[in-house]
Amino acid sequence: MKRKNLLDIQKELFNKGELCNEQVVSTKSENMLGQALINGHLRIIPNFMLEGRSFDFKLKEYPILIECDGGVHKEEQKRIKDYRKDRIAQKHGFKVLRFSNGEIRNNLRECIGEIKIVANSIGKQPKEIWLYKYTVFDMIRNFFKKEKMDNDKYVFKGD
Repeated sequence: MKRKNLLDIQKELFNKGELCNEQVVSTKSENMLGQALINGHLRIIPNFMLEGRSFDFKLKEYPILIECDGGVHKEEQKRIKDYRKDRIAQKHGFKVLRFSNGEIRNNLRECIGEIKIVANSIGKQPKEIWLYKYTVFDMIRNFFKKEKMDNDKYVFKGD
């Protein structure tokens, strides 16, 4: 049996959603929250990417994204970017929870409690989530796509 080195163990823990340290997160608050989530029996994916945007955490079994907001998030331009980022996540069926660094440092237990309440209310996501890259209007248009027949009548595709 091959012995595992530290890097192999870290990769295995990361893939299970059970690793959060300074190498996988950007800030001290993210590290605190990530470790608290793991200690609270919630598995995480740090730096979750969605449409080219990085979210601090995704709960592994739930459609929930978590953001840790520092002081820069109070600036108007950053708030606009955060709003757009949240809309992208919502479009894909995710709930976004935002906590300030102060909330994480001073009320970490309450932050974890709120996350657990939201997770329990939403429920676990299925093993596979189908993320549609087109809008509801595209789905409706495709549903009603018609084929032209020889006598210029239209029938629904698949009839």
